[in-house]
Amino acid sequence: ENKRAPARKWTKADYLLTGRLFCGSCGGTMVGESGTSKNGNKHLYYNCLAKKRRQGCRKKAIKKQWIESLVIERAKKIVFDDELLGFISENTDQYYVAQNTDTSYTDSLRAELVETERALANILKAIEAGIFNDTTKQRMDELDERKKGLEAAIAESGLRQGLRLTKEHIFYFLSKYREVDYSDPEAQKRLIATFINSVFVYDDKVVMTFNYSGDNRTITLNEV
Repeated sequence: ENKRAPARKWTKADYLLTGRLFCGSCGGTMVGESGTSKNGNKHLYYNCLAKKRRQGCRKKAIKKQWIESLVIERAKKIVFDDELLGFISENTDQYYVAQNTDTSYTDSLRAELVETERALANILKAIEAGIFNDTTKQRMDELDERKKGLEAAIAESGLRQGLRLTKEHIFYFLSKYREVDYSDPEAQKRLIATFINSVFVYDDKVVMTFNYSGDNRTITLNEV
């Protein structure tokens, strides 16, 4: 009972690099683990999942505090580098513009509106010719409602395009990371989620890749 007592007091650790930390030897995911030394001290580290499953990888475990501090410090350098932050903002803006200049959706709405107005005009001609009954009225009401819906959708689409982000907005948002408390675990999580794509740990080096593009997939060992 006494031997187990320290474990009950131990709170669950938060591994900040979960899903972003990889083994430089085999490319496998590195997962958080904890262990207790002979003197009862608790140690936190990341270990290669392939090694844990005895799949041949020999990568040594790395200390949690060391690798997380290294990644956070590197991300902070980006935040405080005006030139690099400007580069990110410029390229993010270009990506955003490219994604939001596709007019195919609005064009399809406008084409459908033209067809709806043409159908309404034909109904009116029929009414003028003396053809008016319940079916004609129902069809006219349906077309009229459809026309209103299309006009609203086109107006909404134009509003979205008019309220687009600028690189100044993006730079401002990213630069706000300069004001966070970097000792706060929640702030550390946001920093890593925003900037860090993947971290590969080798025996003699650490390679980090960053989120500089709109591609959200994780970079692989072969690409590194």
